[in-house]
Amino acid sequence: MNTRAPCATVHSLHYRRRLARDLPKLEETLRAELCSRGLTHARLGGYHVRLDDDEILIEHSSPISPGQLRLPGVEKQVNY
Repeated sequence: MNTRAPCATVHSLHYRRRLARDLPKLEETLRAELCSRGLTHARLGGYHVRLDDDEILIEHSSPISPGQLRLPGVEKQVNY
């Protein structure tokens, strides 16, 4: 019997359960930090974070400010 696939599944499930258990603590830390600064939204790293009532919304954000002018000769925006 091949036990490799079930063992990998158990390992993956255990890892994800551990991460899920830490989510409320991480969300509360982020919420407290934004509230202490009087913010309801912020750009953090490559993300736009927004507090919407009790929910924290996270979206990928462009590393370049949308109002930034393009350099002459640059055809396409490059995201890293």
